[in-house]
Amino acid sequence: MNRRYEALLVLNAQGKEDTVREIIDRLESEFQKEGAQIEQVQKMDKRQFSYVAGPLDTGYYVNFIFNADPELIARLRAKFKLDPEVYRQNYQRLPEKKEEPAKKLAKANPEVRYTPKGSAVCDLGIAVNRVYTTDSGERREEVTYVDVVLWARLAEIAGEYLKKGRPVFIEGRLQMDTWDDKQTGQKRTRLRVVGESMQLLGTRPPGTGAAAEAGGENRQTAAPPKPSAATEPDEDEIPF
Repeated sequence: MNRRYEALLVLNAQGKEDTVREIIDRLESEFQKEGAQIEQVQKMDKRQFSYVAGPLDTGYYVNFIFNADPELIARLRAKFKLDPEVYRQNYQRLPEKKEEPAKKLAKANPEVRYTPKGSAVCDLGIAVNRVYTTDSGERREEVTYVDVVLWARLAEIAGEYLKKGRPVFIEGRLQMDTWDDKQTGQKRTRLRVVGESMQLLGTRPPGTGAAAEAGGENRQTAAPPKPSAATEPDEDEIPF
């Protein structure tokens, strides 16, 4: 029976800093060749070792979250011990992942616009899918649509990398907007989420490169250690 694991690999990329992305892709392929099911790959950048016990004092840290048979761990240790680009490795068992609602873009591809003061803003809608089982054992799915607004760098990342149907995880705060309808004169309200951090999920689209990674991209569903944060807009810049 497969279990959930985390592998922390420290890469020896000395003199090959420009090829770190290629090294990570190769290692991911090695995991898959051995039968591991990759859930997430998270690059944690270059770090100084707290103590030096070998020829290197820095390394690139990469987390691999995967599902595999427990017997596979020993084979992975032996395999990467012989890999010249893997300097250190550590494995630990993780709790089984709980089923969570999937969040995907629901409307058309988001478009970024700019306020008169030059702040980027992006309105988008996501569909939150919830799958559950009734008392009778019937499996059902329900969808809730949520309006979201992103500001500043988050808005620009969304406009560049998000597409209709791509999974995304957004954290933020609720905001109630109130305005007068120009046609009827009646007061209108809308509850939406003001995004404060965003995480791109799923497989990286072709051509996104390192910029998407800087925006908080992961291969599957896990929160990055340093998500991109939104900048609070001025009150007179809030669009309606």
